[in-house]
Amino acid sequence: MIPKNCLIYDIETATHGASFQELGKHKLRFFGAYSYLDNKYYLLNHNQKDEIKELIARHKFFIGYNNKHYDNVILENEGIRFNYKVIIDLLKIIGDKQGFIKWKDSILAYHLRDLSLNTVTKTLGLVDEESGKGDLDYTILNKTEFTIEEFEDIKKYTIRDIEITKKLWEWIFNQFDSWGHLLSEKDRNNLVHIHSSTSVFSYKVICKKAGLKELYSPSKESNEHTEGGYVAYPAIEKLEGHIFCMDFASLYPHIMIECNMFGRIMEEEEGWNGYDGFETMGKYNNKEMHIISQTLHEMYLERKELKKNKDPKEAGLKRALNTIYGLLRSSLFKSVYDEIAGNDVCLIGQNWIKLARQKFKDAGYFVFYTDTDSVYLEDKENNKEKVLAVTKEIIDEIKSKIPFPVDTFDMDVDYEIDFIHFFKGAKKDENEILDEEDQKNKDELGLLKKNYIFVYKNGDKKDLMIKNLGLVKRSNTPLSKRIFWEKMKPLIIENHNAVFENKQIEEWVKEFLEKDISLLTKRYTVKKKSYYKVPGCLQVQIHDYIPEGKERPLGPGTYFLVPNKSKGVGKSFKRYCTIEEYNKNLCYDDLYLDVVMKELSYFNENYVPFKNSKKREKVLKYEEKFTQRELW
Repeated sequence: MIPKNCLIYDIETATHGASFQELGKHKLRFFGAYSYLDNKYYLLNHNQKDEIKELIARHKFFIGYNNKHYDNVILENEGIRFNYKVIIDLLKIIGDKQGFIKWKDSILAYHLRDLSLNTVTKTLGLVDEESGKGDLDYTILNKTEFTIEEFEDIKKYTIRDIEITKKLWEWIFNQFDSWGHLLSEKDRNNLVHIHSSTSVFSYKVICKKAGLKELYSPSKESNEHTEGGYVAYPAIEKLEGHIFCMDFASLYPHIMIECNMFGRIMEEEEGWNGYDGFETMGKYNNKEMHIISQTLHEMYLERKELKKNKDPKEAGLKRALNTIYGLLRSSLFKSVYDEIAGNDVCLIGQNWIKLARQKFKDAGYFVFYTDTDSVYLEDKENNKEKVLAVTKEIIDEIKSKIPFPVDTFDMDVDYEIDFIHFFKGAKKDENEILDEEDQKNKDELGLLKKNYIFVYKNGDKKDLMIKNLGLVKRSNTPLSKRIFWEKMKPLIIENHNAVFENKQIEEWVKEFLEKDISLLTKRYTVKKKSYYKVPGCLQVQIHDYIPEGKERPLGPGTYFLVPNKSKGVGKSFKRYCTIEEYNKNLCYDDLYLDVVMKELSYFNENYVPFKNSKKREKVLKYEEKFTQRELW
């Protein structure tokens, strides 16, 4: 249950054109709030500072959106302090946790166009167009006195913002309140499980359970050793049939448990440092398991039991277990940090996954892809029991070579796949050590690592998994995402085909845009002109632009503009106009669609990039280097 001493708050300010880098020039006009203690909404003006301070004094938790870096700065400039209060910034929470919050058919990050309050709450279905964030002429806030009509507009806008923030706070609280049982009573009472970063939360869990002092370093050191997981180049572009993704159960946590990675000892001491031609950088105690390794195993067993009982408390344990490897490699977390051990975790993981890959090959399976803790193979015999028999051999061999084998370490089917498709693209320059097969696949097929989709069995239905592809990047247009999820996904599942004719994609683009042109808009945040070093940059052009039918330039603010070929700002063949200008003056044929067609180019069997000028050709060459960059 949400504590009664919570206050949701938001402020409205007079900026007089000052940018967000000039917060000293922003002046408080109104303080809006909702008190759970009073079950009441408040709207106080800048002359009611004593009332604002009294309201703050009666509450402990202060919840807002970007409140740490904006609202609180302005309020403190006005002499309104939050001493000894708990500040909860929902923007920070969403930014930190969007990568693992499950949403619809993937993760929340894949569905967010940006991290604005309006976008986040609409994406989560907490508000719709009617109940979402309203509009306000911000210039009226530069005044010190307001008409009754102006005051009512400000009140309506501010209270609606508070209502939306309140809905998001309650959603977040319900998502993460079950994590609290893992922390101390003090941390739990301060809602640390709700508002702390995932890494800090996980560190607190480990320290509490292992009885360690929770010590932090003031600054983060750079690591000399940078080993990562082993990822092979795909050996085939697409495959249909009986396919298994075989996955080590919690590979890195089990390495830290079974190989006692927190029990590193001096080089001259007797201990474990590898096997059969494989040697770790460090040497580890093979007589007594370290307390952290013991704790990790106990956490794993606890999580397994909670998961079996469908207890939501397992989610916090899962996150802590999945984060401990990152803590091991970060000097900020003094009680668990060990650079050499962190590097050895990766080296051991590489060795084990390569062993698994070779074992499946020796057993006659076509192994076409390997990624960190997973092996993808084709099972032409459709004999799952035989595949699992090979995994038992793999696990038995590994356990025979390590100091503290545990029963929970296993390898099992993660996905049963009907169809998988990898994609071509420009590869990053990497210092790779490739075996002969990897080098051959890289040179001959030109397929990307970690960029693929597959159709898999999900209960009694088929579903689609998408791995990384640039399509899921937040910078992509909502249009390309809608086309993929609503049009392409059902057809890929049904037909086992991931490429479509250019004509078909163009028809989908037109269908969506004729209903909602905003799907193509590009978001620009414009600051004060003095912020920009290049006088003619696009942001300055937007700042000075006077849309048709308006009397004033747009000025600082956030704008969603329509890319087109003829109207608005821009000095080349691509222009940007407001939605109102598009609706009044332009039509579908005037739109500049290269961006969305490029975003969907993975799935376009005859995509040809637009080349409108020599300048454009140079830009294309540069952009293609980054087309496939991973989201995480």
